[in-house]
Amino acid sequence: MTENDSKDTIFYKYFTFISGKRNLIFTLYLSLFVLLAYSSTGIKLTENIMDILPASDPVIKKHREILKVFNRLDLTFIDIGSQDKSAPISQDKLIKAANKVAFHLKASNLIEEVRYKWDKNEISDTIDYLRKYRASFFTEEDSISASKKLEPKSISASIKNWIMILSESPTPMLARAFNRDPLSLDALLLDKLKELKARNESIRIKDGIIFSQDMKHILILAKPEYSGTDSQRAAEFVSFMDELIENVKNELDLKDLHIAYLGSHRFSLDNSTMIKGDIRRTISISVISILVLSLLVYRRPLLSVLTLLPALFGAFFASGVIRLISPDISAISIGCGSMLIGIAVDYGIHILYHIDHSQDTNPPHRESILYILSKLIQPLILGAFTTITAFLTLQTSLIPGLKQLGLFAALGIGGAFIFSISALPLLVPERKKEFKKEPLLPIAKLYAPFFTWASKSRRLLSVITLLISFLSIFGLFQLQFEGDVQKLNAYSRETKRDWDIVRDSFGATMSSTSVAISAETLEEALDHNDALYDEIQKLQKAGLLAGNDSISNILPGARKGADNRKRWKEFWSEARLERLEKDLSIVSAEFRIRPGAFKDLRQSLPGEMPTFIADEGRKGRLKSMVSNQIAVGEDRSFVITNLKLVDIESYPLITKAITGKIPGANITNSRFFVSHMIELIYNDLKRLGGFALILVTALLALYKRDISKVAMLLLPLLISLLWTFGAMGLLGIRMNIINSIVVIFIFGLIIDYCIFLQAAWQKSSAEDDPHLSHTCGAISISALTTICGLGSLLFAKHPALHSIGSTAFLGICSGLVAVLLTVPLIKKSGDMA
Repeated sequence: MTENDSKDTIFYKYFTFISGKRNLIFTLYLSLFVLLAYSSTGIKLTENIMDILPASDPVIKKHREILKVFNRLDLTFIDIGSQDKSAPISQDKLIKAANKVAFHLKASNLIEEVRYKWDKNEISDTIDYLRKYRASFFTEEDSISASKKLEPKSISASIKNWIMILSESPTPMLARAFNRDPLSLDALLLDKLKELKARNESIRIKDGIIFSQDMKHILILAKPEYSGTDSQRAAEFVSFMDELIENVKNELDLKDLHIAYLGSHRFSLDNSTMIKGDIRRTISISVISILVLSLLVYRRPLLSVLTLLPALFGAFFASGVIRLISPDISAISIGCGSMLIGIAVDYGIHILYHIDHSQDTNPPHRESILYILSKLIQPLILGAFTTITAFLTLQTSLIPGLKQLGLFAALGIGGAFIFSISALPLLVPERKKEFKKEPLLPIAKLYAPFFTWASKSRRLLSVITLLISFLSIFGLFQLQFEGDVQKLNAYSRETKRDWDIVRDSFGATMSSTSVAISAETLEEALDHNDALYDEIQKLQKAGLLAGNDSISNILPGARKGADNRKRWKEFWSEARLERLEKDLSIVSAEFRIRPGAFKDLRQSLPGEMPTFIADEGRKGRLKSMVSNQIAVGEDRSFVITNLKLVDIESYPLITKAITGKIPGANITNSRFFVSHMIELIYNDLKRLGGFALILVTALLALYKRDISKVAMLLLPLLISLLWTFGAMGLLGIRMNIINSIVVIFIFGLIIDYCIFLQAAWQKSSAEDDPHLSHTCGAISISALTTICGLGSLLFAKHPALHSIGSTAFLGICSGLVAVLLTVPLIKKSGDMA
């Protein structure tokens, strides 16, 4: 197409029209800039990594529900131990430090609840409280234990022990305790309380304090007043904790003391701080890198500044519009702004680079610029449409974070494209004189000799391409998926150190398999929980479970409570009471105890049997012991039980047994959750990749209307996918829920390079055609600017952003090399038309 022929095209007429409306277009875009910038200020960033997970997925829904209902993410674990493992601090000093920490925690208005020391008075008061309702707690196991306590030998041993205690400390309080419970039947209640505290093998209880198994660490649990997702309050809480730790160490003068703490507030602050820092850092690196690269490849410095304008408008357009659609957006999506810069500048680069390098001997007049634009507009439109389409396929993803990222990228690229073809050409000043200055980096001049060599060395190119592909296939089999989304959380070195300390000391306390029962009322939930406990007992006898921390025996439902009271009444039959009186008379004579000493005991059996009201127990003396296993909302009540599996392989069988028999049972397991996430990512990746391939192929088919030519355009794309995933496998980079978007990058960007290169070859007559060289130069610069944008994410400290940067960096590099190596292999330039 000659310059005169181009005047009859619709695109030439379009660019002629906008050239005559320069002032109107500038005014319009300036107004849009202001409005979009104002709209962008209303965006609310969410920094919780769990927010990017699909809420509709049943497994994830159950997992998030348990975390939310029981505030597991908001609980802070505080580990008090020695900084030097080889020289542990004495238990007395650890207790002093723990007392200080607990005191300051309770005195702070930032803390809602502190779970620390369980003192003897609290135990005694709780036993007194429970004794009134002991009939409601009398299980089958208790009846067996009580029968043993009523054997003559046991009665004699119990009385003998009491006599020894009273002789050592003859206080009125102990005397009353002896008269009330000479057979130590209250021990049945005490055992139930101890089970709540000490069913975890990683801890030991001493004097009511939770120690690690080696007795070198003390655990305190604190529940802050505010959610960990509240960044401002999280910063206040972390500052308070850091100051508290320093004060305690100074007050006790214990330099070797180390107080580690861990909770969502600390992770939230690390995430927020790191993301905000990464956004500033990566965007700065991206902008500076693109500016420097532009100065190297353009003849006129002004064009370097103009290169960034489409990306700037695209960023404002994306953030301003998305605020109207979804004001709450993942900070990780916005954090990919530097990535967007690298992509959004592509369309402006193609326009500016061709204008800058056209008519080397004569200044390009306005009609020449219009001719260049009309020649580029078709591949520009197709390239923008394929890229936007590829990113919009993310709207079919199950993962909200990818949906947000895809929409943000599509809007940004769309805004950049519109600006590039409507406002950017009007900003390029006409050269008034001949301009012979060469760019510092003459990329375009490298391609004429390259394509000349490539046309003569197709066999060598084939060998190189096949070798890289075979190596990539080997790496593809080593590619692994990362399903643990918590590994995408950001944390500082200090947080990681504390995490290791708390996990090593109390790891089993922090993670387990959980079963949550939900029902409309607490009474109904407790009834179901009792049925769960019975099922758990069967699973333990079958060897599938090693333990549990059910509250069924200490907080039974109405049906179990009624059964227990019936059992209590039947247990204390007249025959048994008569036999007990006889045995006590024998013991009285043996130890010379006055006959009336056991009067209180006899009168209390079986005694009154009031119904135990679950809600009263939850709010009363049992509150501190069961609060972390009961949650009562406005319309639902929950009871949770933690299980210890013998083997993770038995988890599906346990799940089937529990969910099949217990209504409202919600069972979760961290390892199973990770496996499910891996499967979710893999399936999402296949679906997105397939959908993107279908849509891109459809667009190319409409453009080419020739299957063979469409296949030629897709071949470099498919090869680049193979090379990217192969490189990830060889380098040990795992595919995760965030960097799986690399498939869309490759479909959206690499196909652009294929389209522009193919279009240039179609319009070129030889390997040294200037238009072909300029197009390849523009493609290379586009790839380099994209690499600058994506590569800046390699400097991100946040794991999620860094994973996108490393993966996409490999994808773009693989794609550019694949295009340049495979396109010359498909056909000679003269056959591309």
